[in-house]
Amino acid sequence: MITSRASRGRAAILEAKDFEMARNPSELANEADALLRGDKSAAFKIARRAQRIRTHLAPTLNQFTDSPDTRGWTVAPVVVTSRDLVTSRVLTSDVPVLPIHQLTAWAAAQARDGEKGKRRSR
Repeated sequence: MITSRASRGRAAILEAKDFEMARNPSELANEADALLRGDKSAAFKIARRAQRIRTHLAPTLNQFTDSPDTRGWTVAPVVVTSRDLVTSRVLTSDVPVLPIHQLTAWAAAQARDGEKGKRRSR
């Protein structure tokens, strides 16, 4: 999923994973591991998709905003899960892994950080 806020110049590339099925701890650990490790993991794939969007940002923006102007735009990959996964692998992941209830706060923090950077660069 791709979301963007043209007013903020930010695009988020999201991968969603539902962990709501009743699982025993070892199944949940295996799924969380598969989410973050290896070439077939969600974290690897979403990072690769985000890089593809960065490489082709002008045509992507033209599709979503009717403007190919890439100045000031940033692209952020994120994996969103249905539950909080507090493991050492999640905490050290290159791609943010967030429970869905924290997504709005993360997006707001990203917007604030972007505004600070824009003010500094003036």
